[in-house]
Amino acid sequence: MKIKSLILRDFGIFKGRTDFDLDNDLVVISGGNYTGKTTLARALYFVLCGKVLTAGLKLKDLKTAGAASATAGLVYTHSDQIFRTYRSTDKRVQNEIYQHQNWKIIPANAPAYPLLNPEQWRIGCFLKEDELGELLVKTPAGRRDMLNQILGVDQLLRLQKTFIEVRRISKRKVRPLLAQQESLYFGVMPNGEAELQAAKTKVAALEAEVRLPDDRDAKRQLGREWTHQKKMLDERLKKLFAEREHLLTGFQNAAELPAALEETGIRLAGREKQELVFEKIKEKRITLSAELKRTEALLADTAQLQDKQKCPTCHQEIAETHLATLESRWRRQYDKIEIEIAQIKDKEREAEAALQSLVLLAQRETDLNARAERLKIVKKEINDLHLQIDALKFKIASAGELHDDKTDRSEINRQLEQARENLSKFEKQHILYIENQKLIKRVNTQAHLARRNQLLCEWIADALNLTLQSAIGSSAASIAASVEASLQDFNLFHSQNIATDLQKSGLTPEVDNRPFHTLSGSEKAILYLSMKIALARLTPGADFIVTDNPTAHLDTANRDLMAKYLARLALEKQVIVLTNDSDFAAQLDDQSGDNKKIVL
Repeated sequence: MKIKSLILRDFGIFKGRTDFDLDNDLVVISGGNYTGKTTLARALYFVLCGKVLTAGLKLKDLKTAGAASATAGLVYTHSDQIFRTYRSTDKRVQNEIYQHQNWKIIPANAPAYPLLNPEQWRIGCFLKEDELGELLVKTPAGRRDMLNQILGVDQLLRLQKTFIEVRRISKRKVRPLLAQQESLYFGVMPNGEAELQAAKTKVAALEAEVRLPDDRDAKRQLGREWTHQKKMLDERLKKLFAEREHLLTGFQNAAELPAALEETGIRLAGREKQELVFEKIKEKRITLSAELKRTEALLADTAQLQDKQKCPTCHQEIAETHLATLESRWRRQYDKIEIEIAQIKDKEREAEAALQSLVLLAQRETDLNARAERLKIVKKEINDLHLQIDALKFKIASAGELHDDKTDRSEINRQLEQARENLSKFEKQHILYIENQKLIKRVNTQAHLARRNQLLCEWIADALNLTLQSAIGSSAASIAASVEASLQDFNLFHSQNIATDLQKSGLTPEVDNRPFHTLSGSEKAILYLSMKIALARLTPGADFIVTDNPTAHLDTANRDLMAKYLARLALEKQVIVLTNDSDFAAQLDDQSGDNKKIVL
């Protein structure tokens, strides 16, 4: 994104309409105090995100005294197109695009310029005169939050906190469910299904006896038929026993099969996590390989400079000691990455072997599931056959004992009534048992879901933490390299030993093992500018920077170096300098003849 012009109406000290042509890689705006330089920076920031750049001011403070509202317009290029945006302090926004020699209005929410949050715009594109002081008075937590917004990980942090809160709620729900499970298991009702089936069999047998014919020959015929039926059922039962033994091959009893299946399921529960570990190891190997190639290229570039006396880029004399230091540093980094790649390959092979073992375990789980399902069917058939055989035994035994006299039939009727009473009692008990089992199943399901949600939230929170560490770590490395390159331009620090843990230091790193607050005013200003440029390079779309009085706290020598630095920076991105130092403005003219100068 490059700025072409700024249009103000009743904005700050600029009453009515005022236009500023900013269409140049280096724009110098000079003037005394209270001439409106800082107002221009506030106007640019206001157009981009609708916020106030200076702490303590409100939107109403931006308008000219007596005006109903203030309006700022910005003409800029983005994605090879020309746009124009107007924003007023009464929250009206109008976006336009230049097509076919005309301006056309586009929706207010259309992506007319890079979608950055206010903190990214402020840090990436604006350097205020009092900004360093504002940063230092912030609390460490406030500076960390600002860094997270700059790096664009604040949303990930909020998402991580959400899953941690859900995990806490799930953990709180698990406790009462586990207590209810324990109480249900302790007071579980006995399964009276066998007694119920026996009572049904006895009632059916007695009812059959009541309906038996009086003829003895007919009784004997029924006895032979029942005996034949029992023989067929015994043969079927024998086959089922043989099949059950086959299904339990490798197990000592039927209880070991569900236990083995449960153990297999527990071991397979970590399959997805193992696959994720494998993918992460693989991604890390690819990243390290790319880093190795980049380091190898840097070594080659350093080697090409060995026979040259001047740098082909900046035409400065090359110090052999500096080249040797660079080559040694890149060589150490190259060797370190090679060792890391070898280690990560070993981990990748181990992870791949672990995944292969889980595949074999999944096949065994499928086989055990099939055997368990068939075992249930076989077990049910065996129970049914036992009941049928018991009923036939009772019938066969009764067939030879029945008599035709009225006394025997009266006894059978009495036994039938008693058997029916027992059957009614067992049916009621069985209904209560079924309801109890349904309650246990429902509580088990709820506990399982709560535990699963807890584990899922823990896994997601851990994964987000790894993602955050990776994003912040890679960003910190890029920032350190950029800051080190910038500091070399000012010749202020000797070892360029920069503590890059920006989260821990709260955007106030150490240099040469000296804490930030012990540095001189010039050193603080130069280091902070270098950090700003490094952060801007990590912010997509921050293609310009506005510096308000960048020579504050600088001595004469550093003022000269600052002019050279900003002139070189203008080759990379658009630079707008606001200054009340006329000598510094002249120095910028000397450094870059192709610039635009505005005097307020």
